[in-house]
Amino acid sequence: METIAMLDDLRQHIGFAPTDTSEDSRLQAALWAATRRIERATHRHFTPRYATLPHDIDPNEPTVLDLQDDLLELIAISDIGPIDTDYILRLPGDSLKLQSGVSFQYETSPLQAVQVTGIWGWHDDWDNAWLNIIDTLQLPLSEYSNVLFVDDVDGGTPYDSGPRFKVGQFLRIEDEYMLARKISTDSNYVTVKRGVNGTTVVSHDAGAYVDLFQPVPDVVALCLQIATALYREPDMALPLPPSVQASLAALRRVRVKA
Repeated sequence: METIAMLDDLRQHIGFAPTDTSEDSRLQAALWAATRRIERATHRHFTPRYATLPHDIDPNEPTVLDLQDDLLELIAISDIGPIDTDYILRLPGDSLKLQSGVSFQYETSPLQAVQVTGIWGWHDDWDNAWLNIIDTLQLPLSEYSNVLFVDDVDGGTPYDSGPRFKVGQFLRIEDEYMLARKISTDSNYVTVKRGVNGTTVVSHDAGAYVDLFQPVPDVVALCLQIATALYREPDMALPLPPSVQASLAALRRVRVKA
């Protein structure tokens, strides 16, 4: 289960030394709870997932499809296949509109008649959401292995001094997503959970690029704030502070307009 913020970030936020792991289980539980709390309050996911989702056709407006989730990348639509951008238009508010005189069709029922395949989730800068080529595989990765041998686990990146890999990172090799579970600085390997968020586990050649997902900074900060409160008061059932509630409301996918 991925979290919006990472364990190292929460340690630093609260004031633990980087090497102090005595409270890691409680800190991780607080991060999980904070992530789920944010997702429930906003009706959004903040890490990308690959999925095919069924959608209803509106018989009164068969050229427009209102999407049931935030769409980061459109890959295919049932009966249309790979996307031809000449006649598929993305509209504000996550809708798709068919152009060139075509419309969505159904045989027996408009309910769940269209299958939309894509990468789903919310990010305010998806084009720059991945930190590309932070490292490369030094050995081939078979579909049966969960260990990435890389060049330099605790080295820097083109953007900071590192460490390059941390527990909890959301990684990508080609089209497969992975979650970093364990780091070995001595042997330069990262133990991962393979094929997460709907992606397929496949083999990867030596030299394949390892990319790092960068969540929205404001959402990470919000997760750390809520996780800190949950760590200090594990049974906290009272409403969150007004400033936190306002931040969650601003991120909500469905809002009531006054």
